[in-house]
Amino acid sequence: MLIDPAFPMVLRNDAVRVHRNAVRRDFTVSKDTYDLYALASLTKGEEKLWEKFATLGQGKPRYNLLQKLIARQPALRLGLLLDDVADGMLLAGVADLRTREDALLVLEWVDSGFTAPLLPPSVSNVIRPKLRALRRRRFGWVVPPQSGGKDYCAAAEDGVAMEYPRVWLSEAQLERYRADAEWAAIFQ
Repeated sequence: MLIDPAFPMVLRNDAVRVHRNAVRRDFTVSKDTYDLYALASLTKGEEKLWEKFATLGQGKPRYNLLQKLIARQPALRLGLLLDDVADGMLLAGVADLRTREDALLVLEWVDSGFTAPLLPPSVSNVIRPKLRALRRRRFGWVVPPQSGGKDYCAAAEDGVAMEYPRVWLSEAQLERYRADAEWAAIFQ
């Protein structure tokens, strides 16, 4: 974990290495940097691919590289799946995955074998098998920060507060998160 005062996000796994290399290149924080860190924080051992990803413009090469990263990184897959769950929950008016309580509600829903009708069948039938397969691996879970999801970045180009949407937690860290530990204590 790394908290950079110039860019106050919790940086984990590859995001730390991507950040260090960016600092060496005297980078400027932008919306793209933020998005890159948010995605890279859900991976491990892929810093070189994220460096390459940052240099590619929009188009097929960038898309193909992202697909390669998604295929190899379960936490990145889980984060993107939870984005779909969040969209479905917001449309159904059920819950908001940006809160700790609702993130734990979804985790309990998955761990209970999807017993409660949390999402409309048209949404849950597509997502359920993918979530079940990822949860069986017991590699952790993706959650919003307990800070409420807000980390303020004075260095952002427009000066607006930026939301750090998700953090990957290992199983041990997830247990501390479930127990409502102080956010910093989760990572000790």
